[in-house]
Amino acid sequence: PRSQRSRSTGYKRETRMSTENPCALAKASAEASTDEGHCEEWMLEVIAHNAADAMEKADHNTLIKVHSEIFIAGQIDDSSVTSIHSSGIKSIFNLREAAEEGYAEPPQGLEAAIEKTHYPLPADGTWTDQSVDKLLAELDKCQKPSLIYCKTGARAAAIGFAHLATRTRFNCGKLDGRNQFTPEMLGLLDKAVCGPDQPECSMRGFVEEYVKKKVLLADGRPGMVQLPGDVWTSGQLSEAEYKEVKEELGIVCVLNMRPFTEAGEFGLGVLAREPEIMREIGLEYHALPVPKNGPYEEALVAKVREMVSSLPRPLLIHCRTGRRVRDIVATSGAIPSEEGK
Repeated sequence: PRSQRSRSTGYKRETRMSTENPCALAKASAEASTDEGHCEEWMLEVIAHNAADAMEKADHNTLIKVHSEIFIAGQIDDSSVTSIHSSGIKSIFNLREAAEEGYAEPPQGLEAAIEKTHYPLPADGTWTDQSVDKLLAELDKCQKPSLIYCKTGARAAAIGFAHLATRTRFNCGKLDGRNQFTPEMLGLLDKAVCGPDQPECSMRGFVEEYVKKKVLLADGRPGMVQLPGDVWTSGQLSEAEYKEVKEELGIVCVLNMRPFTEAGEFGLGVLAREPEIMREIGLEYHALPVPKNGPYEEALVAKVREMVSSLPRPLLIHCRTGRRVRDIVATSGAIPSEEGK
């Protein structure tokens, strides 16, 4: 079945999701690169400058807007309540460890409707990809705007930087292929998350490598595969790509085979809020978690057979890269093998 590709839409590995041009679908966004929210390098520069300015001023509990949906700050207190409310903050992430000197929970005067999440990260930047994956997935699905805070704002700046660098890159594609930050950008990131007395620190190194890895994962996605019976398979798509497959391929239904516990692993920022995205786009949506590797339980194979056979067409089935979808669909026999010859 891999030999059957889209004949007219350009959904091919070499044009759609390659390191040469993974963002071809967002040409209009790229042309608007000076508008807030469109070009990830522009936003990275803003977050780095703003965070660096906050570090220099040592005014740590002042909210710094680094994007329309993200604010950062150092330890907030009662004096921050008015600013939080006037900024329309709907969710707050506390990155401080409870054992830190001067640790404090969000102030009591905050509106009850504001979501509050305690997600402690070590102040020395000794983080893991998995811990940041989970945090960014929580950021993906929470109500916006969000406020991220720590003791001085350094951890908040690093997380904000990582979130924007991965989640917004498909709107502009400035990191395509080279997957590198300029020395000037790294200098700003150093200044923002390390401070003037630490020209190198583990936090900056972690963020740089984390973003590079996520960019490579997203750029390395294989192209879509067309199966008989008006069925398509793919890896994880971005929000813009979902809109495009609806328009160009007429997709009416999406079956997700990724467990939601995988949210954050790929860096696209989609899986955690995929049901919401599908409702907004107007696509019927179903989720059936499938393990990354077989052998698969008979009950699961039977469920796949039932769903693939009964869901409306054109149908898109996806997982992380498309491999497990093709494996279990073939095992299920939902699409007779002789039709795919």
